[in-house]
Amino acid sequence: MKKFKVKNGIFLILEVGEEVVKSITDFCAKEGIFAGMLQGIGSLTNIELGYFDLKEKQYKKKRIKGVYELLSLSGNLSQKDDEIMPHIHVIVGNNNYDTRGGHLFSAKVAVTCEIFIMPSKGRLIRKFDKKTDLFLIKESADI
Repeated sequence: MKKFKVKNGIFLILEVGEEVVKSITDFCAKEGIFAGMLQGIGSLTNIELGYFDLKEKQYKKKRIKGVYELLSLSGNLSQKDDEIMPHIHVIVGNNNYDTRGGHLFSAKVAVTCEIFIMPSKGRLIRKFDKKTDLFLIKESADI
């Protein structure tokens, strides 16, 4: 992983084989980033996506094999208990120009992954929501 500080945030470049969600989580924990936004592009493989089924109150997960262009990565950074929790959605495309998207559970970098992190001061805090059985952002706090 390489990082560059820029005017409005941090630019991360993940390298071949790095796990995307873990790399973002570890980086933000190390840097003390508990709130912010994410954007990214690149190329991924071994992708696990999810769709939240509200009726069943659980994620339906699907593993996608092959190499895909990361057309769009967007998300936010928050805190659940004392842990950093990136909430990331992606759209990926294959060599037939077909796209797939959903909540990103895991993926490895195939060629590169360029992520712009826009940290925010303070913390966004996730709490359990009984209606959905999810941990949703419920409050904020100053650091």
